Amino acid sequence: MGGEERIKTAYTIVSDYAPGIDAETWFKKAFTAGGGKIVGEVRTPVTAMEYGPYLQRVLETKPDAVFAFNPGGDVSTAFMKATHERNLLGQGIKILVTGDVVEDNSLALIGDGLDGVISAHHYQVGMKNPKNDLFVKTYKELFGADAVPNFRAVQAYDAMDLVYQAVKKTGGKVDSDSLMAAFKGEKLDSPRGPITIDADTRDVIQNVYIRKGQKVDGRWQNVPFETFKDVKDR
Repeated sequence: MGGEERIKTAYTIVSDYAPGIDAETWFKKAFTAGGGKIVGEVRTPVTAMEYGPYLQRVLETKPDAVFAFNPGGDVSTAFMKATHERNLLGQGIKILVTGDVVEDNSLALIGDGLDGVISAHHYQVGMKNPKNDLFVKTYKELFGADAVPNFRAVQAYDAMDLVYQAVKKTGGKVDSDSLMAAFKGEKLDSPRGPITIDADTRDVIQNVYIRKGQKVDGRWQNVPFETFKDVKDR
C-alpha cells in the first residue's frame, strides 16, 4: 500500500496451533521482506474468548497495524468484536486478518466489528460473476432465502466439479492413476473465479482478493478492492 496507507509496523496475534503459526510465519516473512517491522507478537490459546489483555498490549505499542489469525466461529467473532470495542481503527491501528476470520457466515455476528477490516481470501458471497450468481441463487433455493454459502461450500462445489470433469476426461475410468492424471492442469470456471490445478503440485492456482469491511445496502460485507491473479501455493 502506498502514500498515507503505507503500513510500516505491525503487531501479530495468532492462535497457538499449526495453522496460526503458519499464518504468523508467512505474514512476518512477507511483511519484513517488504520493509516492514514486527514490533510485537503473541500466540493465544486456540479457544481464547477474552482478548482484552492482548489488545491492550497492541494499544500500548501503537503499531500501524495488527495482523491476526484464529480458528473462526465464536473465537473469531469474539476477537473482531473486541477490536471494535477497543476502537483500534479509531486510534489509527489498521486490522489485517486472513479471510476465514471474517468468513461470510460470521458477518451478521461480527457486525460493526467488520468496519474497515482488511482481509485476503479466495471467495466472498457477493462476488460478481455469472457462475457465482447461479451458485448463490441455487444454494438459497435449496437451503432457504437466508442461507449464506461460504468458502467451504464453494470448495465442496469445486471438488465435485473437478471429479466430474476428470471422469469425463478419462471416459469413465475412475482408477486412481487415471483420475490423478486427469486432475493435473485441469481448469474450472468456479464461483470464486477461474482456478487451475497445478500440473506439478496438484495445488490450486486461484485469484486472491483483498477486501475491506463495509456496509452495502444495510448489510456488512467484505468488498474486494484489489485482486492478485493466479496465485500459486508456495
